[in-house]
Amino acid sequence: MQPPCRVKRRLPLPRTAQALLVALGLTAGCAMERETPAVGPDASALELFELAGLPDRPPERLEALFALGSDETLRAELGDALDRLAAARRPQVTLVETMVESGKTVVDLTAEFDGGASGEFSVQLQGADDVWKIVWFQGPGVDWPRQPRRRGDGLTSSTPP
Repeated sequence: MQPPCRVKRRLPLPRTAQALLVALGLTAGCAMERETPAVGPDASALELFELAGLPDRPPERLEALFALGSDETLRAELGDALDRLAAARRPQVTLVETMVESGKTVVDLTAEFDGGASGEFSVQLQGADDVWKIVWFQGPGVDWPRQPRRRGDGLTSSTPP
């Protein structure tokens, strides 16, 4: 046989304390529902890796993080690139550099892969203050948007025929 349940009586709170608790509860609830946006180019570059690791990538997060426009091919390439990027773990920012002439910022990162390998990645962003959009990224086995292969004169270490 279990003992009867006891109901604890709470002491009444002053009105200002009640109002404060309600406000805190609403703020916490709203913060839990809403995604906290990345701030700064380095935070946006790290969010790229976080987003790549998600099984379902929310379209609103893709829109917030990437400069996509309406090109469906670009969107499809992004999905493929994120799938390849998903293998990278524990990214760390190594360099943040602003290119004054273009107004873009490049963030270099290193990340680990299974088996102890690591790779270097570059992410190019455009923006200011707390809104940074990724316009390009590349790393081992991944680049977005894909750059066409250049043909023609290049450097070689062989002797001419």
